Amino acid sequence: MTSAAPPAAPPHRPAAPDPPAVPSRPGPTARRERVGLLVAVFVAATGLLAYGLARHVMWFDELQAWNIARASHSIEGLYRNLRYEGHPIAWYLALYALTRFTGDPRAMQVLELAIVAGSFALVLFRAPFSVPVRVMIVAGYCLGFEYGVISRGYGLGVLALLLVLVALARPRPAWGAALAAATLLAWTSLAGAVLTVAFAGAVALDPGPRSAPRRRFVLGGLLVATASALTCLPPSDFHAFTPSLGNFTTIGGSGVTRFVDATTGIWRGLIPIPARLGGWNSQLLDRLPAAPWLQALASVVLFALVLAALPRSMGRRLWWLGALATWGFFLVVVLPDEARYADVAFLLFLAALWLAVAPPGRPAVVPATSGRHRLPAVVLVVLAAQLVALLAVAPSLTFTPFSPDQAVAGAARAAHLQDAIVSGEDFDATAVGAYLDRPSYSVARGTWIRFFVHDDLEARRRAHLTSAATVCAAAALAGRLHRPVGLITGAAPRRPGIARVTLDQHVALYRVTPAAAAGCPPGRTVPLPPAGPA
Repeated sequence: MTSAAPPAAPPHRPAAPDPPAVPSRPGPTARRERVGLLVAVFVAATGLLAYGLARHVMWFDELQAWNIARASHSIEGLYRNLRYEGHPIAWYLALYALTRFTGDPRAMQVLELAIVAGSFALVLFRAPFSVPVRVMIVAGYCLGFEYGVISRGYGLGVLALLLVLVALARPRPAWGAALAAATLLAWTSLAGAVLTVAFAGAVALDPGPRSAPRRRFVLGGLLVATASALTCLPPSDFHAFTPSLGNFTTIGGSGVTRFVDATTGIWRGLIPIPARLGGWNSQLLDRLPAAPWLQALASVVLFALVLAALPRSMGRRLWWLGALATWGFFLVVVLPDEARYADVAFLLFLAALWLAVAPPGRPAVVPATSGRHRLPAVVLVVLAAQLVALLAVAPSLTFTPFSPDQAVAGAARAAHLQDAIVSGEDFDATAVGAYLDRPSYSVARGTWIRFFVHDDLEARRRAHLTSAATVCAAAALAGRLHRPVGLITGAAPRRPGIARVTLDQHVALYRVTPAAAAGCPPGRTVPLPPAGPA
């Protein structure tokens, strides 16, 4: 009996290949957890910002804008008062509306809090980046301190820039909304106008489908940026009291030196680590020999690394075009030695990265080019430097007074001198006057002022102003009022009728009585202060 043959084995079939991996969308639970984390980060970041603003003592540049808006009685008057400022009108319009209701400059900080909180929300909830990258952007120096705690028009420019990006970075760009946001961006600062030109150029060079709204964005962006720049042209008697001379040891006004200094902007803006703790407006390499040359070389290298890492997209075009435009801005208008100017390079970097990850007219993608491994490294280095800079600057300048102006104003109130302040130092007196909501009598100008005027008259008279002349003016006013008045000046001569009330940093407040007129030439008359805030 023969045994049955075993059944034949089934023919071998190769295993089916695995399906191609596709990115899976996070489930509802993961999405809720991510949103919850972002909400927590937003609340924490906004709370820290509010604390920083509450602790921050505003300085001249912040209070100058407030004073101009407060002193203007019409939109036309506001525009006239901006002749010597070199800034477009957008931020001043916001302050003009606010100063119709209050003379307390701290209201400007509340407005700044609302603006920056809006920027935080756009980055955290609308940016096409991973959660850690979004958090690092919000926690960086640019958004967290320089354009956050310091209340200037640049914060409004950041919000406008982010609105442009949100409107463009979508499968169907909202060209009308993008143009409206770009218009706001252009009218917040000259740097914002430069970024608007860069946006218009990058869109014009993009090979995507042409359309009437897209053409309107390009043409409109160029027009609003040009109009903004034209309003910033100063009168012929403009005098630059605080030229951008900053921290460079070999700074120059023209020639090769200025060319080199202008080239440092990308390095100083993207890597704003200060030379020391609390070293605002300084950079890590400032103390080295030939610092401008080293920083210019570092800028070129950093520009090339970012350019090589970005995929061929509108973001890449925006990077090189914007870098060229900002370099021209630094060369012609203002050098990037101070953080508020250099940080435009970081905003450009952020915008280029945003549009590289989420190209207009296409779904958001992770760049799939040979640079995909370099891009995260560049992003990490830049964002880490921003975070280090924030930690090196913000705590020190939060827990120590950023400016003496509020303390001097408090001393003037305590001494009952707030209604009659004579100024031998108009920079300081106008800033103190903002906290007092009062004008001061400028000995240099011979009139009561609410804000500093950058003209040749001020420069000419300040150059010949003596401490004796300021004391005599204060004594003349005290004689007319039959009571003591305040005097803000660098140093007052010792004589009867003068007593120092306070000296905070470099700002001194003196109490001057009519007795100080002894030894003054006769006939000096000072007009009485306006009745109430002028």
